[in-house]
Formats: sequence, C-alpha cells, structure tokens
Amino acid sequence: MTNIIPDKSNSLFSLAADFVRNTSRHLFLTGKAGTGKTTFLKYIKDQTEKNSIVAAPTGVAAINAGGVTLHSLFQLPFGPFIPGESRGFTDRKANDPSSLLKQLRFNSNKRKLLQELDLLIIDEVSMLRADMLDAIDTILRGVRRNPFAPFGGVQLLFIGDLYQLPPVVQAEEWQILKPFYASPYFFDAKVIAQAPPLYIELKKIYRQNEQEFIDILNRIRNNVVEADDLAKLNDRRFDFPISQRENVITLTTHNRKADSINAAELQKLPGRFYQFNGQINKEFNESALPTDLTLQLKLGAQVMFIRNDSGENRRFFNGKLGTISRIENDKIFLLPAGEKDEIELEKETWLNIRYSYNSEKDSVDEEEMGSFTQYPIRLAWAITIHKSQGLTFENAIIDTGQAFAPGQVYVALSRCTSLSGLSLLSNIYASAIQTDPLVIAFAQKEHEADELTHILEQEKSVYVFTRVRKLFDWNKVITATEEAINVLETKQFNNKADVEERMAVLSSKTTEQKHVADRFIAQFMSPGIRTDNQAAGDRLSKAINWFCKSIIDELLIPLHEQLELLEGKSRAQLFAGELHDLNEVYWARLNQLQSASFPEFNVDPIAQPFTRQQLPTNKKTKKAKQVKGDSEKESLRQFLAGQTIAEIATARGLNISTIETHLSRFVLSGEIEAEQLVPRARIEAILAASSSDDESSAVLKARLGIDYSYNEIRIAKYSLKKTTS
Repeated sequence: MTNIIPDKSNSLFSLAADFVRNTSRHLFLTGKAGTGKTTFLKYIKDQTEKNSIVAAPTGVAAINAGGVTLHSLFQLPFGPFIPGESRGFTDRKANDPSSLLKQLRFNSNKRKLLQELDLLIIDEVSMLRADMLDAIDTILRGVRRNPFAPFGGVQLLFIGDLYQLPPVVQAEEWQILKPFYASPYFFDAKVIAQAPPLYIELKKIYRQNEQEFIDILNRIRNNVVEADDLAKLNDRRFDFPISQRENVITLTTHNRKADSINAAELQKLPGRFYQFNGQINKEFNESALPTDLTLQLKLGAQVMFIRNDSGENRRFFNGKLGTISRIENDKIFLLPAGEKDEIELEKETWLNIRYSYNSEKDSVDEEEMGSFTQYPIRLAWAITIHKSQGLTFENAIIDTGQAFAPGQVYVALSRCTSLSGLSLLSNIYASAIQTDPLVIAFAQKEHEADELTHILEQEKSVYVFTRVRKLFDWNKVITATEEAINVLETKQFNNKADVEERMAVLSSKTTEQKHVADRFIAQFMSPGIRTDNQAAGDRLSKAINWFCKSIIDELLIPLHEQLELLEGKSRAQLFAGELHDLNEVYWARLNQLQSASFPEFNVDPIAQPFTRQQLPTNKKTKKAKQVKGDSEKESLRQFLAGQTIAEIATARGLNISTIETHLSRFVLSGEIEAEQLVPRARIEAILAASSSDDESSAVLKARLGIDYSYNEIRIAKYSLKKTTS
C-alpha cells in the first residue's frame, strides 16, 4: 500500500475524501493542473474500505491511474449508445439498452464483481462521452438487478478537468447522438440528470507559483480573458531554434510533429546511440505503453520523467525534465533540470491488472495480468498536448502555428508553471482560447466549502444507517439458498431425500433469520435509537453477535456436514458445486458481520473472528445404518397417533422442517391428506400462483414471497399430483 499523506491544510481535499469514504454521494472532483487530483485518486484507492474499482476511458489513462479501461470492464460497444426504450436498436451503428444487455457475456465472477461493487472511480472523465456513461449506468442497473437506482446503487467518483481536451465524437456518431444529448460531455448523460454529483474543485496549486499567470489562466477558463492578458502572453513570443535553449519542451498537436522534433534533436547530438529494451511480461497492450518499448538515447539527450520518484527523497516527478549525463555498463545517469547532482535511473514496472471478486473475503481483488518494465523516461524535446495532460513544465514552447482544436491552447498554457517559463512561436488570439460555454455552465454548480460541510454531516448520518441496512439485508442469503434448492430439484442421486431434508432446514433457518433481521432494522431506524448513540451501539453489537452465532450454528456447520457427507459420491458431486457456492455466500455474510466497524456507535470488529479452521470435522464413529424410510415412517406413526408436528420434532430431537418434509411424502402416497398439514386456502393460493404443473419450487417461491415455505409449496404440488394421477 502506498503511504499517501494528504495535505492537512487543504480543506477541500479532506472534505472530498470524507464524502467518498463516509457517504454514498456521487462526486465530481476537478481542479487545475497541479492541484492534487492524482494524489487524491491514489489516497482514496489506498484508504477506502469500500469495494472499489479504478477505470479510465483510454488504455494509457488506465495504466497511469493503476486501473482498467471502461471498455474492458463493462464490455462497452465502440459505436454510439442510444438511451431510452427503442427496443433492440441494432443497425450496426448504435445500441440501445435492450441490445446492449443482450450482448453482454459476463462470466459469473465478473457479474459478482459488479454486484458487490461499492465505488467506481473514473479518472480522466473529461474524455468520457455522455452516451458511454449512460451505457455504464444501464449495465450496472441490469447486472445488479436494481433498475430504479442510478448506476444500480454504486457510488461514482469522477475525476478530471473539463477545461482540458473534450471527448472524441465523430461527425457520423454525433448525427446519431445529438437528438438525445445536448453535448458529448459526461455531465450531459441522462443518468447525471437523475443523480447529479457534488462538484468539488481543488483550489490549492502545488506546481504553478506565479499568481499573475494563475489569474490569466483563470480568466481564460471562464471566457473573460482581457486584452491585457493576451498582450502579456504574446510578449512571450520568441523566434529561435529549439536547440538554443536547454531544459525546454515543445508542445505540439500531433504525434508525428513531436516524433520528428525528438528524432531530429537526438540525431544532432554527437556520439553513439544507446539502446535500452523494455520487457513485456504476459499480457500488456503495446498501444498503452507509457514509454517506448525500445529507448534510443545518446549522451546529452533531453528526457522527461514519466513517473514520480517512489523513493523517500522524492528527487523527481512526472514531467520533470533532465539530461542524460552518463551511460556506463548499461546504467543510465541523468541530471535533473536545475540541479547539480545526477541520478542513477532505476527501471520501473507498470502493471496490467484485472479486477475479480473474492467471495471468501468479500472484497474486490486486483489480479496482475501482465507487466511492462522500462526506465521511466522518454525523449522530451517535444510532446503532444494530449500526452501532456496532467503534467507541468518549468519551461515550455507552444507551437500555436499548428491547427489547434478547441481547448488545446488552454491545455498547453496551463502546462507551464510560470509566465516567465513560457515561450510562444506565434501570437495567441482571443478566438483560439474560447472555453465551451457548456463547461462554464456546469462549473457554476460548484459547491462552496460551507455548503459542502453542511451536506457532509447530513449524508454521513444517512450513510451510517444505509450501512446498517445493508449489513442486515438477508435477501442475498435467502436468494442463494433458494437457487441451490432449485438446482437440487433437477439432480438425481442416492440419498437425495436426505439432502432435501437438510436444504429444507437451511431454507427454514434463513427465513427465520430474515424475519429477525427485518425486525431489527425497523427497530434500529426508530427515532429514539437514532438520537441515542449508546443505545444504538449496544443494540448493534448484540445483533452482530447474535447473527454471527446463528450463521455459524444454523447455516455453516450444517452445510459443512452436508458437504462432508457428499465427499466421494460421484453422482452427488453434481450438486456439491452448488453447495460450495452457497457456502461462500454464508461465509461472506459472516465475514461482513465480523469485520463490521461503526465508530459512530463505538462498535469495533470482532476481536477473535470465527474461521474455517474452527469448523467441526465429522470424525465420529458411524452409527448403525438406518433402513431407508424408517425415519419417515416413524414420523408418520407419531402423527397418525395424534401428535402435532412440533411435539414429534421435540420427541425425536429433529427440526420442525425435517418432520414436515417427512410427512409431505405421504401426501403423495395418500396416507395423509394435504389439508392435514396445510390449510386448504393456502394450498389453493399456491396452486393459483403456479403457471404450470412442472414449475420449479424455487420459481414459485420467488413469486409467492416469504409468507410461504418450501414445504407448503411441496405439499400443495403433491396434492395436485395425487388428484391428477
């Protein structure tokens, strides 16, 4: 974990971090170059306890952010996305929600990853198109089965500077999109209108230190540039060959121009070429390489660091210029601009990662898919505007003679740390530095610090109770159990009846636990508890301990015993896989409870959590094998003798649900009438809800809800089979 220490004097940084960590509000974090946006991303990534993913619109941006591309994460289409219900719009030029969801080919782990996601961080959001954000929203709502919540209930952190380069949209694509969107910017996505993010702009500039230049850039951003501003900028126009100045970099619009300048300047240097080969290990897209796979250098070559110094001394930063001073025994020595002591370069490694869901830990894990190792430098007599985003330079030449796209002049100017370090090759005119009015209008939504503080306190209170509701939401446990029972109905193997009995017990226990959880949530949300932290903490601690014990005793231990009984039985292995999946769901819920922390209520994680190693193993001497069916017949005998199901269960030391399962089989044989076990009105209600005779119990249970048990459904179905046989 990187030890990122935030600037305690930067109140907006702290406020933004508090929003991300302790609320569920969406956030747009912006700021000029050098205000700490990248530092903020790294800080949140390292410090948040939420299941989080970092993604970006392009491969290079994703590698730099330590994340993945949005296209790979969500399988986004490369054509336009049409919002709304156009029902399968697929003319090979665009997708709509229906066609988008049909094309998804997520494996089970990817689905689980997105379902368990708490926080999605999108870096360089200025390059993200509105329709792609709506596509992401559509996918998250669908995969998370939460169609009415923006982003399916995931918190979004957008990071970027909208005054930099806009999203790319081809003319043909815009013809398709413009009936639906006011602009291609992410803030004009339909989902943003439903869930607008809080707008926070970091103000403190750590790189630009010349107030006059900062003021000029601010007026350019706000489209209020004055004639005096242009005069001061154009006073920085010089006519001279590039090589006449040291430690200066030229910003151009196109790769070919930058490559041409770098190649020409390198060729001019005397002496031999040195070649340094980078190494790609496993999977790493060459189009996303942060520097050349093969570096061509000479003594005296001007280079730029492309990473911050990871050492304690912080001798260089991303964008710092320097000169190759020595090359000895395949070692590179470099003299940073403005310094007297040279540095021996060390190779750095960039990772290509993939996110996966760890069900055992209930966490989002990073998996290394590949890596790229190379010296963290590149030739730097010239660089494109696009690649300069996020960097700052002490001395820069801006080649405005090229055809600059809207916004590029501002991006180029804002790369400089001071007016005195700026050199222009041609004059800048007001028409070339117009900021898009849509961006300025969106910037008006920025929140003041006092307002943010007030919102934060409200949102933190809401978020605490949201976390409590999520912790005791038993729907995933119920659904997983029901799905396992549904699969069991389709399998055939010896002793299936015994497994059905055990699964019926698990279903009964999870339903009972859900009733308790629902009652607890209702009580915890009462005004009296919400205003008394001590009472809330006591109730919360007791509830956590009670549910942990219930999961262990009523779910994990019985399921573990069932898995042990199925070991070595080949046909039963067809169902064992489902039980292993169910086991992971139970463990995930236990781990969530054991690790839960609520400082507001003085509730800490359980000091000595229960682990898998503590599960009892089935080492007991086997009892004499009972004749199959004897247990069921004994339950029948006692029932016909006039005992109630509860009395039979007590007398035999079995669960009520087990006795119900025993007796249900005799409905099919005619030895017991269904009405003796289930009231006729409930049987009719179950049969009325069934769409077909062979409909699975799990599907029917989902339709009927928690008011009806699996045994009641089974008995109703048996009664129907009896009357039709």
